[in-house]
Amino acid sequence: DHPFWFDYLMKFGSPHPQISKYIIGAGAYLAGYHDVPLRPYDFGQDLAWNKAHGRVLPPEIIGAARFSVALTGALCGVFLYWLGVQVAGPVTGILAVVLFIATPVVWNLARLAMLDIPALMFGLLALNLCIRAVTALRAGTADAGVWIAACGAACGAAVGAKLNALLILSICVLAICLTSVAHPNQFDRYRLVSGIMSLLLWTWTVFFLSNPRLYPHPIAGIQDMLDMSRIVASGEFAPLPTPALRISAVWTSLGDGGGIGHGGLPGSRLWLIIGAIFLARALLQRRQGARFSALSVIALWGIVNFVGITLWIPQNVNRYYLPLAPIVALLQAYGIIEIINVYRESLLSIYSKVGLFLGIVLLSVTMNYYDTTQPTAINSYEVNHRFYPAAELPSQLGRVIGNS
Repeated sequence: DHPFWFDYLMKFGSPHPQISKYIIGAGAYLAGYHDVPLRPYDFGQDLAWNKAHGRVLPPEIIGAARFSVALTGALCGVFLYWLGVQVAGPVTGILAVVLFIATPVVWNLARLAMLDIPALMFGLLALNLCIRAVTALRAGTADAGVWIAACGAACGAAVGAKLNALLILSICVLAICLTSVAHPNQFDRYRLVSGIMSLLLWTWTVFFLSNPRLYPHPIAGIQDMLDMSRIVASGEFAPLPTPALRISAVWTSLGDGGGIGHGGLPGSRLWLIIGAIFLARALLQRRQGARFSALSVIALWGIVNFVGITLWIPQNVNRYYLPLAPIVALLQAYGIIEIINVYRESLLSIYSKVGLFLGIVLLSVTMNYYDTTQPTAINSYEVNHRFYPAAELPSQLGRVIGNS
């Protein structure tokens, strides 16, 4: 019943990041719909009621608006592939994209005219540019400033699309700071400060220019954005008021029945853990060059993303888990490729290799069975799991092994 839903939501220049709206509007405009009417959807009623009262746009306009978002979803795959190539090569990039597009929350949101997918696209672009900037800083090349400026502009576009992309900005700032700490002989204080200031300046410039509401009163405009975010997140749809519930919700989303794990690999959490272990192992070996820079940025991305989402997530709604989807897919792909490499290059006997393979399969089956039998619901909204008695375990194992 908050006036937001009925008053200033529909106003031009509403207190909300605008770039995703520009992308959605461009889809409709380029399709020839230049005077799209405002239809104040009543969120207190269902879709049938809103259609009957003329509060839903014609399907052809909705389709045109969704098409532009679908294009940004395709670009998410392109930028994730680029990340995979920088981390471990094209095979890892391709597998990461396959796992990413198999994630239900990605598949669903990429077909809707919402803010989430464009923000994710700009965030993935910023991470790629951050890797280039860190690599240039480590090598001491003259183009480091260009990559930092490009990274800052991409961060500004991501935050200008949706405010939760501030996580991406924090990752990029940390990456530059840690690079200077790891290579103190190559950095002086001026170079570090100038790099951070350049990144933040470009971020602010793009964010500010993309939000006309900020022009007269920037500080008050940002406060309005934050207030509006709290209003949207304060609903009683599926609240997560305590840290324990948030941790449980994120863990559940990563399982085979969750919004991130469902539709991907059987035992998705296991492959995520394996990928994280191999990533940590590669970092401890301190490989030199661009590959190490990519690994360090990916590690920061994973840590900040999981911690940030867990601390922030206000409701158990799938779209709030979307920022986790690409890092989960990339870590899973990295783990799978590393396991294959170890398996191929190992001097173990054929029996040991078969034992390793069967052990991974059994762990995957066990975790999948736990996901499908344990009541993981944390509130009424998530009550969608069915209990399988032990008598049905053979059929469940057969299904998972077949998928594997």
